[in-house]
Amino acid sequence: MPSRVSLSYLQDESPNELRDEGAAATLPAQLDLAVSFLRLDRLSELLPFLSSTLPEGGAVVEDGRQVAQQSAQKLLQALQGINPRGEIYDLRATWQTGDDTRLQSYARFKNLISNAWNDVPPVSDAAGQLWLKDGAGQVLIERAVLAVKLPDLFRDPLPLDYLSGQIAWQTDADGWHLMARNLRAGNQDIRTRVTLDLQKTADHPSPFISLVGRFSDADGSRVSRYLPAGILGEHTVDWLDYAIKGGHVSTGGVILHGRLSDFPYDAGNGHFEVRFQVQDALLDYAQGWPPISGIGAEVLFRGRAMEINAERGRIFQSDIRWAKVAIEDMQAEPVVVTVRGDVDGATQEKLDYLIQSPPLRQKFGQHLDILRVAGRSLLSLDLALPIQKMEDTRVSGTLQLDDNALSVPPLGEVLSHTRGTLHFSSDGLQAEAMTADLLGQPVVIDILHTANGQTRFHATGRFDAVDLSRRYLPQVSDLLQGGSEWDVSLDVPMGDDSQAQQATVLRVKSSMLGVVARLPSPLRKGADDLLPLKLRVNFPPAQEPVLRLAYGGFLSGIFEFGEGGPMGLHRGELRFSTDAAVLPEQPGLRVVGWLDTFSLDDWGSILGSGDGKGAAWLLSTDLAVREAEVFGQKLHNLKLKVVPEEWYWQAQVESQELSGLLRIPRGDVHRPLVAELDYCRLDSLNFTADPETTMDPRSLPPLKVRIGDLRYKQLRFGGLQLETVPVHNGLKIKQLLLTPRKTRLSASGGWFVRGSGEQYSKFDIQVESKNIDRTLKAFGYLDSIRGGEGTIKLSLQWPGSPALPDESMELVRGHASMDLRKGQLLDVDPGAGRLFGLLSLQTLPRRLLLDFSDVFREGFRFDRIRGDFLIEEGDAYTSNLYMVGPAARVDITGRTGLVAKDYDQLVTVTPKVSETLPLIGALALTPQIGAAILFVQKIMEPQINKATQTRYNITGPWTAPNVVKLK
Repeated sequence: MPSRVSLSYLQDESPNELRDEGAAATLPAQLDLAVSFLRLDRLSELLPFLSSTLPEGGAVVEDGRQVAQQSAQKLLQALQGINPRGEIYDLRATWQTGDDTRLQSYARFKNLISNAWNDVPPVSDAAGQLWLKDGAGQVLIERAVLAVKLPDLFRDPLPLDYLSGQIAWQTDADGWHLMARNLRAGNQDIRTRVTLDLQKTADHPSPFISLVGRFSDADGSRVSRYLPAGILGEHTVDWLDYAIKGGHVSTGGVILHGRLSDFPYDAGNGHFEVRFQVQDALLDYAQGWPPISGIGAEVLFRGRAMEINAERGRIFQSDIRWAKVAIEDMQAEPVVVTVRGDVDGATQEKLDYLIQSPPLRQKFGQHLDILRVAGRSLLSLDLALPIQKMEDTRVSGTLQLDDNALSVPPLGEVLSHTRGTLHFSSDGLQAEAMTADLLGQPVVIDILHTANGQTRFHATGRFDAVDLSRRYLPQVSDLLQGGSEWDVSLDVPMGDDSQAQQATVLRVKSSMLGVVARLPSPLRKGADDLLPLKLRVNFPPAQEPVLRLAYGGFLSGIFEFGEGGPMGLHRGELRFSTDAAVLPEQPGLRVVGWLDTFSLDDWGSILGSGDGKGAAWLLSTDLAVREAEVFGQKLHNLKLKVVPEEWYWQAQVESQELSGLLRIPRGDVHRPLVAELDYCRLDSLNFTADPETTMDPRSLPPLKVRIGDLRYKQLRFGGLQLETVPVHNGLKIKQLLLTPRKTRLSASGGWFVRGSGEQYSKFDIQVESKNIDRTLKAFGYLDSIRGGEGTIKLSLQWPGSPALPDESMELVRGHASMDLRKGQLLDVDPGAGRLFGLLSLQTLPRRLLLDFSDVFREGFRFDRIRGDFLIEEGDAYTSNLYMVGPAARVDITGRTGLVAKDYDQLVTVTPKVSETLPLIGALALTPQIGAAILFVQKIMEPQINKATQTRYNITGPWTAPNVVKLK
């Protein structure tokens, strides 16, 4: 683009006489310059040349022109430093020298670029207009990009992506004055609009500033760049840098009025205020404390003070009703940040706040981290945080609880429906007359400081034994009645570091007066019995809790919580003694002591079989019981010792009725349960089980049992050997052997489960006897048969377990056979046993003696008894039972009712008269005649025997059968 340039220079020539008289006066000169277009980069090429043509600033110049030349030199130096580039339009400049130097200029500029020089910031892409007149100037900025350097206020230059507005200045001998009007500036962080007056006078070293600004759309995460660090305290700036994170500033304003040296205007000689609205901000007001997030607040800086007034926000997920964060003096030593407010939300979050916030955690938070709280509450908080000495933090406040529940793992829910006001401070917690339900029982709670610096949660009230047991031990609730007073306290160390390793302690005390317990020994008590109960739980820091109990002076226990046992217990001891229980070193439960009486049957019926975890948790037992009851059997002077081995519990049992060793597998059903007993003398056993809780035989361990002398109800069964093995569908009996005197009973079979889940038992039994008399006596059948020997075989099956009740005999089906030899059948009560109910022979002797007294006068002797039976639906059927004796043969067919205990049989008696009476007659004659008669007898024997047969129909009950002789 072509440029038109017009340049004129004019200097006045005065007469010599005037010049001689006024030699000290500067001759006036005037330079007029007009340029339509000028590229400043071309001008910058001329600046070194122009600078070299001027004399040094300190040189003496004739005619008084030194002042003008010095000004020109400074201007050239500034132009060289700034090195302006861009385009100048319509430049008009007039420079007049002399005694009254004047400079007047106007120009438009576009695409102006300059370098930083001294305090002048770099400029780029500037456009606008410039007016200069003597010591004053004005610039109208249409646009510009620059970085503002105000080192007395801001730590770093403030980058401006755009700038527009008017800036004017004026200098004179009294100082200078800078003005900015309608100044708009901004970047990605903020948008501002500022009016500024900055004036420096010769009579005061500090400038006077008057700044009014508005800003909007500010990014809170970039707030550090815009902090007036020059007039804030160092520690305040550090805190603001750390604390304010994120957020969006919608609108705000700033006022700064007064001399900069008088900040913060404590004497009322100025005013400083920054006020803005922020949304979604995060305030991390102290390291280690939970921050306030989601803040909607007004932030105010005024003089030395700062305030953040939050209308909303969150600590964790709890809502802030209001909050005020303030610094009263930003230049104080130390700077103290105060935080006040109300927080509404989950109480657990308030507890987490206490736990996570130093110094609250240092005081007592670490002792509360085991607590779990359900419900909502209102927290009123008051904090004073010296940001250079956080250890001097002061904290106080209140917690309004409404229907809260408190749980203490592993104890579970301890408090419910908690209501009241809890006061807290750095010294601890306090409360009066709070109400709650403790383990479901209404109590009044006070919180106070103890003499040793602990905080005590103290609850008093009365508990109902039935209600309490229904919640935690429902098995015994029907056996309890009444209630009693109790006293519960929880001591929490909340002092200095010397208490850091102390345990939190829970104590429960009750006299138990008023409670009726219809429990088995040793826990039975009446309402007036004084049997004090004491519980104590220690919660050591970073360790598992420990529970101690004492009851009635004869029972104590100690238990450590942890994984591995029922109810979250890890190891413990239960001691029946006046001595205190001692915690074992190994995991599990140890039971020791002495009891007068104990009934496993009574306690088992109350507590049930459980899930097996209690037995698996057992570590060892060392008990002495004067009289114990186990499965209906009385054991006297029992001593029981159980010790663990690698794979077994080894139990040594000694009593009048039982002695020997048991080896019980530990958690592995594939290892056998071993019993090696010297003797076992039982009077009664009761294995009756609830059908709904019948165990699964597939879950049972294998058995290996050896008993040297087995007796039951005065019956001597001799030695016993039993061995079972698990199979895929149940438990198989590999060996069952009983050896009473002259007898051997062996059996096989087992307890099985069909595919449908139905259980059944199946057994094959064989009894071999060399003396049936003794065998029967061993099994309780007295005087049924005298002498004899033989074999009885049974093959039976029934649904369910092997413990078949008598009333379920109709379920048995199978076969039985007997083969007995050389004995004598006696006339006995058939109720003596089902085995001889099968024979029905004992109903005949008196009848037969009437009919065949000459045949049976020597008794009912037999050479052989043999027969087979079909057993089903409670009846035994036979078609081939017979007895052969020296005097007769007896055949039996029909039914014997094993359940109904009745008969429906046909008995045929065939005397052997062909071998007795004829022989007597023959001997009365000559031997020859006797031989002839005997010969004829042998030929006619079948007809003779048939002719002498007698039949009987036997019906009716075993105890009084109806015997009818058939014709």
